Amino acid sequence: MIQSIVLAFTAIEAFANETIPSDYIYGRHHRSEIILQAVGKTEIERRITIDEKLCEVLPDVLKCKSPKGSSCWQAYKKLRETRDRIIHMKTEDRRSSGPEIETIWKAIVTSPAPHRAAKSLIEHFGKSMEVMPKWLQLIPPELR
Repeated sequence: MIQSIVLAFTAIEAFANETIPSDYIYGRHHRSEIILQAVGKTEIERRITIDEKLCEVLPDVLKCKSPKGSSCWQAYKKLRETRDRIIHMKTEDRRSSGPEIETIWKAIVTSPAPHRAAKSLIEHFGKSMEVMPKWLQLIPPELR
């Protein structure tokens, strides 16, 4: 399950980065409401958070609505939180405890299917693409 969570989140990041055109320039306010910073693809990939890519950059690139507030966004947030807790594990999460304690182990065991969270978020954007990637079109029904 840990591998599934990490790989599903990685798939979302890879999709976001690959969807941004190489000549795209993103204008954003950074540390100031006055100064507008122009950022190219390489800097977007390295410096812009995945949430900002998904809520601001990709909707601008694909001319679609942000997924924020949708059911696919809620599933993504749970996936991201669980992935972050796995990658940045704290002492509290490594302890043995009872079911009443919200440890990373409980989050992993009760996590909904990570591949479905990734697929629904990617499909949100895929529907707005001129040509949906073939791999997204060919996902078997049993994985939906």
